[in-house]
Amino acid sequence: MMIRMKLRYTTIAVVAVVAMVLWGCRQAPPAPVTPPTPPTPAQPVVGAGQGVGQKAPDFTVTDVDGASQSLGKYGGKVLVIDFWATYCKPCVKKLREYESIYQMYKAKNVAFLALSMDQSDEVIKGWRQQNDVNFPLARLNDETRKAFFGDTVLVSIPQMRIVDQKGVIRYSFGPESTKEEVEAAVKALVEEKR
Repeated sequence: MMIRMKLRYTTIAVVAVVAMVLWGCRQAPPAPVTPPTPPTPAQPVVGAGQGVGQKAPDFTVTDVDGASQSLGKYGGKVLVIDFWATYCKPCVKKLREYESIYQMYKAKNVAFLALSMDQSDEVIKGWRQQNDVNFPLARLNDETRKAFFGDTVLVSIPQMRIVDQKGVIRYSFGPESTKEEVEAAVKALVEEKR
């Protein structure tokens, strides 16, 4: 009987200590975050990535159709470079939305290029067959990833860089960007050429 009581008190004491330790490890709830105000179309998005205001890095990739894609190929055009992957649902949604922007502005010297984090051209081709996206799709190679993101191995996607007609990165959008922001940026650069 005495052993049972000691065992019961010991168990209660252990449970109490564990409860106090667990209670003490709780963190206060995080302070609410106010979303940033969207930028005006003629100004770069600050904080969504590096390189705004700098010359775009030269790159060369081979798209899934076997064509070479490079910065030089798009000289004199507004180039929208989207970083994405077929397994990234927000990326896929945005890429589908960007098709309408591409169709609206392709005759106005605007090009789109989507660089995928996928490891296989076949996966990207399969995705394209099921989706109505007509601009070039290519895998992001290590050299191009380093040119845009430095030594960062894990790149947060979707991301986008918009390069002006002179080869300067003018806009950098991250995962929180909207179709409307991208369209406004493209429109601003197209009108700037006039």
